[in-house]
Amino acid sequence: MNISLDQYKLFYFVGKHLNFSLAAQDLCITQSAVSQGIKTLEKQSGCLLFHRTTKQVSFTKEGSLLYAHIAQAYQIIDDGESILQELTHRKAQELSIAASDTLCRHVLLPYLQEWHNRYPHIHLKITNRPSAACVNLVLHGNVQIGLVNLYPELQENNKLTIRPLRTVHDCFVGGPHFTGLANSPQPLAAILNFPLLLLEQGAISRQYFNRFISPSTRQPDIELGSLDVMMDLVKINLGLSFVPREYIRSDLIAGNCIEIPLQKPIPARDIGWITSNQYPSRQSLRLLLTLITADPI
Repeated sequence: MNISLDQYKLFYFVGKHLNFSLAAQDLCITQSAVSQGIKTLEKQSGCLLFHRTTKQVSFTKEGSLLYAHIAQAYQIIDDGESILQELTHRKAQELSIAASDTLCRHVLLPYLQEWHNRYPHIHLKITNRPSAACVNLVLHGNVQIGLVNLYPELQENNKLTIRPLRTVHDCFVGGPHFTGLANSPQPLAAILNFPLLLLEQGAISRQYFNRFISPSTRQPDIELGSLDVMMDLVKINLGLSFVPREYIRSDLIAGNCIEIPLQKPIPARDIGWITSNQYPSRQSLRLLLTLITADPI
């Protein structure tokens, strides 16, 4: 019969109210347009769908039968729209962040605390991955923002907006048994003769070690996936490690480990926030960026 969905929609609202004027109000069209539309539908279907008098509108037998099916279909569509609106609203009220375990614990926590104080009603989703994986999550729109180590290749990616946060300084540390090494700056070659505890290859600090300290010439004696576990092993004197000074400051102050100075300083590196230029920013992201800009914790 080649009847359009718009015609069925018109029929549904007339049947819902059994009133042409109220149907016109719901559809934001004129009453004459509703009347003409129903006449066209009746002509195409070959059935009289409504009895019309000056006082009321009622279904014919055929109209009542059709309405039972159209109303059911319309309810399914309406339910689908409601689910979509709910999902869209929930996403708008969600903030998703990607950060490595180390950055999450040693840098992100104060921001999360401040965020919760200001916006406890906005759902927070945090994904822990190495920095390179966090970058991919941001690029593909899986998270709204990432807190990552800013390795050089990121600066060349025009799909990202980069907001540097702070500079970190890598250093060599050891447990109390290595205190003698802290008395004077040590040559790098001497440090590399001791047992080494390093993070696994995917970690940015490991890549930094490979690039600036010992490219492919010194393999670790112990390789780990967690900075905190690695520091536990350092404290019991299993070897020396290469870590950002800022993340172990409390252990250095407490004397749980000691920093070993080098004759040639290690270049500093940066960490920062990254967002994608390819996806529209939600309100939750804009609120976080305002917090970051106004209060760099």
